[in-house]
Amino acid sequence: MSEPSILGFLKSGCLGPVKLGVGLEVVLKTFGSPKEQRWENGQVRALNYYNLQLWLDGEDGEEKPLSISLIGVYYRLPELQAATIGDYDQFRQMSIDTLKVLMDELGIAYENFAPLTFEGQHCLRTEAGVHAVFSTDEVNEGRLDSFQLSL
Repeated sequence: MSEPSILGFLKSGCLGPVKLGVGLEVVLKTFGSPKEQRWENGQVRALNYYNLQLWLDGEDGEEKPLSISLIGVYYRLPELQAATIGDYDQFRQMSIDTLKVLMDELGIAYENFAPLTFEGQHCLRTEAGVHAVFSTDEVNEGRLDSFQLSL
């Protein structure tokens, strides 16, 4: 079983064994207890591991990830351990051009994609459906903001 990595996530949409639709037990076995849980109507709806966030769907009685987000990539919180996502530091302050070159070198297909939430973003979508979101305002100067995958 592969270790969680951002490059693996970009290529396959999986963080090690964690992918959309797996059971909660796989998430907990891979990442351990979350730093924070978000609750809604008596059910856990999100697990937060600092910058890694998993939104859950409780259909059919078992909670399963329906969204995986690595948020705030360029301002990594010190509490997010390198052991959680092994190649995390490689992506800090990465520009869109650098990510494109890296994905070209590794044969990860991608396309330009419309901004996910607001103007001032540039998005790439990989063949696995992962969105790489870049903030293009003056403050963030085109730095990588997040990676997101949703059903």
